[in-house]
Formats: sequence, structure tokens, C-alpha cells
Amino acid sequence: MREPLLSPAQKELVALADRLAAGFAARAEQHDREGSFPFADFEDLHREGYLALALPADLGGRGLTLHDFCLVQERLARGSGPTALGANMHLYNIGGGFGLFGQSFRRRVARAVIEEGAVLASSISEPGASLGSPLVRARKVDGGYRVSGRKYFCTLAPLLRWFIFSAKLEGEARPGLSGTVTLAAERGTEGMRIVPTWDAMGMRATGSDDIEFDDAFIPAECLIGEEGAGFEGGLQSLPWYALGIASVYLGIAGTALDFTVEYVKARKLHPLPRSIAHLPGIQFDVAEMSIGLEAARAFVFKTAAELARGADFGDELLPRVTAPQYFATRSALDVVTRAMQTIGGPSYFRRHPLERLFRDVRAGTLHPYTHTWLLEMIGKLRLGISLDASPRWE
Repeated sequence: MREPLLSPAQKELVALADRLAAGFAARAEQHDREGSFPFADFEDLHREGYLALALPADLGGRGLTLHDFCLVQERLARGSGPTALGANMHLYNIGGGFGLFGQSFRRRVARAVIEEGAVLASSISEPGASLGSPLVRARKVDGGYRVSGRKYFCTLAPLLRWFIFSAKLEGEARPGLSGTVTLAAERGTEGMRIVPTWDAMGMRATGSDDIEFDDAFIPAECLIGEEGAGFEGGLQSLPWYALGIASVYLGIAGTALDFTVEYVKARKLHPLPRSIAHLPGIQFDVAEMSIGLEAARAFVFKTAAELARGADFGDELLPRVTAPQYFATRSALDVVTRAMQTIGGPSYFRRHPLERLFRDVRAGTLHPYTHTWLLEMIGKLRLGISLDASPRWE
């Protein structure tokens, strides 16, 4: 894939991601079959400095821009969607949220990432709770907080050093999406337990287990952002999260398209004199996939480039960054689905990668915010309706 408008620095980053992706691709199928975590992939990411790319330059990183981030994440996902998704959860918390960390905690995290390959992970999802209304509770005590409750979809759980999560702050009266506290719990904290529950249809190598807290003490140093700010405090990280998610699933779709092109060029069926690539229907399918993928890439990269150059979307930030997430993840699913239909029955065999890519890409529409939530939020904000309006519908 040619990227004619990239700067020399971006070309270097893309080459790094491509090199890493090639190694990940060789291990991806085995990790999917076993449902095992790709520890070796993250050793490679650490060795090549990838985990530190988003750290500020004054703390030893590369100061990755949002546009850079999307470019490299798409390429990384072409080798392994699960590994790229894990890297996404780590890097978006640094690239988007590092400014919300306290000074001493920021320095400690940066040193651990650079020297040890430490990773950050996060989840706002809970069994039985809506986003923004957590059941996990935090009680303020001397020197920090006591936390109880359970999170799930905690990507990178087998490896994480710090887990960033939201909890309802006891005694906080603000309703709706506010009144929560965001904390970073360090692995090994007493009262914090990783529960191995991840056995999913796709993204099987992400290690997205549950994490349970039982009166766990989190030091005040590990407070992220303003106490009680809740959803509003997390908007700083939202562009990195939403556009990073979009880029990962575009990378998976790109791999599916590349495989389809090579497959149909080589596939011959009796009594046709040439490969099935010469059939008009196949050509139309490949064209539709190519156009859909490029349209989604343009939407994501345009938005990321605008923000990297200092664009201020103001009150429109949420719809401006979640609309590309919606379009890209839907387009990626459409591309892989069409790729399977184009190839036909053989795409169903596990000896070909498409069935794995389909299972992985299917997760794209289910990330926070799921597509129905995204459409509701984008529509409400466009219509001037508050997101926490109650009742929700009238």
C-alpha cells in the first residue's frame, strides 16, 4: 500500500509497524486456536520501542501524534488484530490521557514503559451496568481510595502493569455521567484479582479477562484527572481511543482484501480458461471492497490529521471522532464479509485466514460505544439533546 503524502518520520514509523506485523502474522493463527496471549509480540513491541512511541519526548518517547498513531496501528493490525488492539489500549491511554496523570505518577509510568516494557490497560465496561453508570464503588480514605466491584473486557489482563478504570465515588451527588473517579490500579495490589474468563468468538489473543476489586486500596497518586469529573474528564482520551479502534479494524479488513485479491488471481475452476479474477462479479466485489476501505481510511485519517494539527472541535468533539469509528468499523465488517462471499465456500475453512479475520473484525462494532449507542449520541448531539436527558426517550 502506497502512502504518498507521508513525512520521512511517518514513513519510518510505518516501516517499523510493517516489520513488527510480519512477525506477528506468523504467530497469529496459533494464538487464535489456543486462545493464548501473545507475550512474544509484546516483547518485540518493547524491544523496538513501540510501547514508548506516544510518551512525550522529554520523558524518553517519540511524542507520537494522533495521525501517526492511526497510521501505525492500521499497519500493525495487518499482522495481528488482537496484538494491535492490545497495543491500542496501552497507547491511547498514554497519547490521549497522559496529561491527566499526576507528575510523579507520570514519571514512574514512563520509566517503567521504557525500561521494562510495562503496559497500561483500561476498561469502562461492567457486567450489568451501562457505560457512565458504574457499579464499581470507590470510597475516599486517608491517602487514597478503597475500591470494590468488577470490570470485564479488560484487554491485556495477562500482562498489564496498571489498570485504569472508573468507579462511582461514594458521597458524590452529581447524577448521570458525572460523579465518578478514574483510578490506576497496579498489578499485585492487595484486593485486586485478575479472573481468567476470556474465551470469545474472536479477538481470542487479547487476554480480555475480568478484574475484581475487594476493598482494594488505590493511592491518591494514582488518581487520573479530576475527582468526580467522570465522563467529561475522559474526553481528552476519546479521539485516541475512537480513531485508534477504527484504525485497528481497517487493518484487519486490509489484510482480508489483500488475501482475497491474491486468492482469486490464483483460483481456477473447471471449465474456465482463466482464473476467477476474470469474472465480472469478482471484479465488482473487489472494486466495492477497495472503495469502501479507502473511504473509511480517508475519514479516519482526515480526522486524525486535523486533530494532530491542532483542530478544536469544541462541543462537537464526541460526534466528530465517533462518526469515523462507526463508519470504519462498519465498513471493515462489510469488507471482510464480502471477501468471504467472493471466495465462497473455501473461506469457511480454518486453513485460510478469512474465517479468523471475520471473527476478529466482528468485534469492531461492539466496542464502546456500540453502534446503536454511537448513532443515538451522534443524533442527539446534532439535534441539541443532552446525552444524560431523563427520561432517555419521550
